[in-house]
Amino acid sequence: MAIREKAAIIKQGAINRNDRYRMTEEIRAGLAFLDGVISEGILPTAMIPDLKKRKDKVERDVSRILKAPVRASVLSDIPPSKRRAYEQVIGLIYECSASQANAKLLVDKILTRIR
Repeated sequence: MAIREKAAIIKQGAINRNDRYRMTEEIRAGLAFLDGVISEGILPTAMIPDLKKRKDKVERDVSRILKAPVRASVLSDIPPSKRRAYEQVIGLIYECSASQANAKLLVDKILTRIR
């Protein structure tokens, strides 16, 4: 689910403040969309209780991540100019990748190598 993937990216701590804000807004929009799907009566009524339950769980899980204090970037030990460059490249990886999950795996590998 794209919402969980975006939350995992935020939790990873490698994106800059602007990208974090953008992803947070995308998560909120995704949850609002799910609310709309549930409340519009588009789906068969038999599906709605299970979907609502699953949406509520996702919302709780994501809420914990979004409400957590913003910790120092995983790149905080790197000099500021290099850190900004890494953050830009990491942001581009997420922006240009067709799969957020694959992009996160790639960024995890990059972070492991540069630490």
